[in-house]
Amino acid sequence: MIELIFNNDVTTVSGDYDKLALDIISKACSYVVPNADWSEKYQSKVWDGTISLFKKYNKSFPSGLIQEVESSLSDNNVKFKTVDSRKPPTRSKQCEADFGDLVLRDYQLESIELIRDKTRGILALCTAAGKTKTSCGIISDLSTFPVFFVVPSVSLLKQTYNEFKDTLKPTNDTFGIGKLGGGEFILADQGVNVATYHTLLGAYDKKYSESKKKIVDDDKSSNIKSLTEMLAKMKIDLEYSPPSKHKAIKSKIKKIEKDISSKQQQISNKKQIRELLEECQLLIFDETHIAAEVIECLSLKCQKAFYKIGLTATPYRKDNQDKRMFGATGPIIKSVTASELIRRGFLSRPYIYQIDLSFIDKSGSNYQETYKKAIVENSYRNDLIKDFAEKMRAEGRSTLILIDQLAHGKLLEETVSGCLFVPGKDGVDDSPIDDEELDYRKRQLDKLEKNEIIMAATSWAATGIDAPKISCIIFGGTVQSPSTVIQQIGRGLRKANGKEDCIIIDFKMGEKSLKNHSNERLKTFKTEPEFSISILKYKAGLDYSIKR
Repeated sequence: MIELIFNNDVTTVSGDYDKLALDIISKACSYVVPNADWSEKYQSKVWDGTISLFKKYNKSFPSGLIQEVESSLSDNNVKFKTVDSRKPPTRSKQCEADFGDLVLRDYQLESIELIRDKTRGILALCTAAGKTKTSCGIISDLSTFPVFFVVPSVSLLKQTYNEFKDTLKPTNDTFGIGKLGGGEFILADQGVNVATYHTLLGAYDKKYSESKKKIVDDDKSSNIKSLTEMLAKMKIDLEYSPPSKHKAIKSKIKKIEKDISSKQQQISNKKQIRELLEECQLLIFDETHIAAEVIECLSLKCQKAFYKIGLTATPYRKDNQDKRMFGATGPIIKSVTASELIRRGFLSRPYIYQIDLSFIDKSGSNYQETYKKAIVENSYRNDLIKDFAEKMRAEGRSTLILIDQLAHGKLLEETVSGCLFVPGKDGVDDSPIDDEELDYRKRQLDKLEKNEIIMAATSWAATGIDAPKISCIIFGGTVQSPSTVIQQIGRGLRKANGKEDCIIIDFKMGEKSLKNHSNERLKTFKTEPEFSISILKYKAGLDYSIKR
């Protein structure tokens, strides 16, 4: 009989098995690579277009796929037994979740109970469903430490850290909340560590390459050998140089010594992160869908993590790598859609209007030129943005224009009455965001909510902002990723006093690539039955009937 030895990181196949059984397991752990038929290996029949997460050399697969493997073996009448060799962690009440006047909703309480019972899985909670508060409840309920809460950007790092500080109240002196990323290193040995995945990968001298869509070696790792050699040469130069050059050489030596000290500190920090990850008992990934291979990699590093959780509003990926995500955290165990929360009165209903500009074709010789002509400098489109934004503000709606490029933001600021362009990054590359910039953003969001300004903003405003009074969102840029679309709409779904709904203005474009984006957005809109969707023909001026 086959034995499936179930561990926190991987499950190993043991006992009596044959090639057929291994093939069944391998297939259960496989996913189809989109457009594989274009590859030379596929066309030459060397490769079947699938990737399996089952490792034949050691007969193992990610433990999050255990249910799929068990189901496939059962369907094929292969006898097996699963041996749970995991060691349950010790519990110690280090903190208590204090929600103040807030009462957790039924689906949040159910999510906590499911994690306690199943120990792992994905909570597919829609945008504005309260994922961070749910996480605080889980951390308090499980009471097993250390905890790592992994986020994809510095903006989410700071936001989550602050929310944890407000909600998770220590019950003893050993509990702390760490912050790792964006140039900050605060490590909590006996508490909760909020960390960017860039920082955690960096601890192993790895990074995620957006262009290659995979994890690669970090060429800028903390190797101090070259600096040490340079320092030795500079000291020799100092000894044999005339006194007139000593001051300049000493200045260079001081800088190199400072760089070496900094690199040594980085090496020490990385070592501490690796050691604490190896002791992690509860691992939570926020926005799990963003980089499935990263989630997989970090999950495998946490071999003692008895509890593994994924949080996302969009649990499926177009490249089918959600299989890697499920392998890291387990299957979806709870799903809450925006439509469900709209019906229950927890979220505002969005009224989406897609203006048809497909009769215009401003295609360029490449995508960059097309984007400039069709989006940034398109007078038809920009006039509509101006008219809608000014009209919505006049009706008392807090209006946010989401754009992609600085040039577009500056142009809109000049042409839209009362518009302020607030540029900035969300720190997806782990670059620091200083507190002064965050304070500035917060002040402008306050003005936006009071309807004192119309705000045009870049990617930072699409995720993790606290501005529930936003009641009109204009898609000034162009996106096609379902997760990004849902996040952008989500900025307007939260309830607020005096707010009944949210208007979303989108544009259907005629250029080939941009038309595809428009169609993908429309598909995403239609996944939610409670989203009201209207397609409007273009009209010069603002002669539109926006009915709700």
